[in-house]
Amino acid sequence: MNTEHQNFFQLLNSKSLNDVQLALQLSNHKPIFQKTISEYQELYQLFYRKKIAEIRASQVLELNQETLNFSQKKLTKIPASIKRLHHTKRLSLDDNQLKSLPAEIGLLKNLNSFWLNHNQLKNLPAEIGQLKKLQYLDIESNQLKQLPPEIGDLSELVSLDIDKNQLQFLPTQIGNLKKLKNLNMNENRLRKLPQEMGQLTVLEELYFRKNHLRDLPSQIGKLKKLKKLYLNENQLQNIPDAFQYLQSLETLQLEKNRFKRFPKTIFQLKNLKVLRLEENQIAEIPLPKTELKQLEMINLIGNPISSSNISALKKAIPNCAIII
Repeated sequence: MNTEHQNFFQLLNSKSLNDVQLALQLSNHKPIFQKTISEYQELYQLFYRKKIAEIRASQVLELNQETLNFSQKKLTKIPASIKRLHHTKRLSLDDNQLKSLPAEIGLLKNLNSFWLNHNQLKNLPAEIGQLKKLQYLDIESNQLKQLPPEIGDLSELVSLDIDKNQLQFLPTQIGNLKKLKNLNMNENRLRKLPQEMGQLTVLEELYFRKNHLRDLPSQIGKLKKLKKLYLNENQLQNIPDAFQYLQSLETLQLEKNRFKRFPKTIFQLKNLKVLRLEENQIAEIPLPKTELKQLEMINLIGNPISSSNISALKKAIPNCAIII
């Protein structure tokens, strides 16, 4: 790129009205710059739903903002010209009718937060992995059946929300998200989790409600900072012994699974506050061998547990509310 081109793009991407006006003036004499201006015009007409003969400097400035909210715009397609949103850090495209994203989405190098929830996306482009500064990604309520392996390239990702899709498996590259603290996968079709889940060592909240999980990898015990774990409405019959290492866990939801025996390792979780096991098939709860000072509530509704067992449990954990 020569000096003239550099000056033009520097002026066009500026937050100064005068600079952008100067860039537009330059483009009038340079057909090579007109394509870029027409791409800005295309984006403005699409996102603001206004037909314009030519784009003004003030309208370019609107697109040069760090935060752009284009939710509920009835968008069905995002053009390749999206690449012009160089400065965007927070982009909302939620509540539209998008079925796909262009590969050029990977050129939004400054993107920090991206909302795509409540669309009709069937897949994500591999270029999503090029968003190296992305920290928050929300793809809830779409029609995704799989994630691209490149999802593991989002090295700065802190929160990933993929609720209410159609995922049947997770790529092993999910384990590369070393900074991930919140993973929300409720209401998908997952039958098993990859062993690489154990590499998410800073994870604090993990949600897998309403999937088809039948077992869990023992590597889940490596999630030493996990505080909330939601596994309710699955097909679990047991949990791995490695659960005993989840010593930061405060909330554990296992209701509506297929447990017939109480997982003894649960009473080794000294910081556990809330335990939900309702609507399983547990007939007996063994008395804890250690003092559970933090435990505040156990919900056992819908299990065939004897009244004598419940009475003994209440005496063993006097400060815990036991709901039957």
